[in-house]
Amino acid sequence: MTGSKAIRYLLVEDSQDHAELVTSILREADERNSIVHVTDGEQALAYLRKQPPYGDDSIALPDLILLDLKMPRLNGMDTLEHLKADDMLKHIPVVVVSTSRTDQEVARCHELGASSFIAKPVRFDELADKIRGLNRYWSRTSEIPKLQGR
Repeated sequence: MTGSKAIRYLLVEDSQDHAELVTSILREADERNSIVHVTDGEQALAYLRKQPPYGDDSIALPDLILLDLKMPRLNGMDTLEHLKADDMLKHIPVVVVSTSRTDQEVARCHELGASSFIAKPVRFDELADKIRGLNRYWSRTSEIPKLQGR
């Protein structure tokens, strides 16, 4: 893709079907994209902090985190709060992608530092369009922080 950059995504999503769909769309949008999938907030924080079982120092931090809200163990809202309170992680843009879309949840996500909130539509083609648009924006338009240790 001319003028676009590959994106390293961390997808935090407990639904395997949604994760496979989003991963497929992101790879179709640009085969250079890399996507790491974890199923809850605890796994996401362990991955980002390079804690077991993700203790490999060669793992690069993602450029962008796609975060679901409704997850077991540590939900998306609490995960977002932890991310934005952590000096090593707070610079990573977080896009909330959730079936949940109450005004209170959208407002709270933005208060906590989410870069964007995308409501997951029910129809596959609508979700695919939103994910393609998200990738297009972050790969062609927005500048992503490139900090040391990434």
